[in-house]
Amino acid sequence: MRSNRAVNAGLDTRFGWRVFALLAVMVFAGLYTPAPAPAADEVKIAIIVPLSGRWARQGELYKAGSEMAVAEINEQGGIKALDGAQLVLVPADAGDSVQKATSAAQRVLNRGKITAAQGRFHRITW
Repeated sequence: MRSNRAVNAGLDTRFGWRVFALLAVMVFAGLYTPAPAPAADEVKIAIIVPLSGRWARQGELYKAGSEMAVAEINEQGGIKALDGAQLVLVPADAGDSVQKATSAAQRVLNRGKITAAQGRFHRITW
């Protein structure tokens, strides 16, 4: 049978290693800083709205509002988290049918370097 001293020493050793491991993780986590994201000169945002067909007026208003928002953000220094990267709006004509909207979405997204896209304007077909 083991003595109490041997049992306590075993507990202390296991406890000691756990404390050591926890402290090591905390130290390394504190020293680790992820590399900053590379600064982008511009961030392209696509909007896929009807600019032709029966919903063209609503699409133009949506586009104008988006342009106003982009202009305001750019005038205030752009995206500060990306070192002042400027927003660029990339409009695409969704037309008045599902096929035109799908084609417009594929075209604009295949151009490359599109960071975000907004495409749901409202139900296009009835």
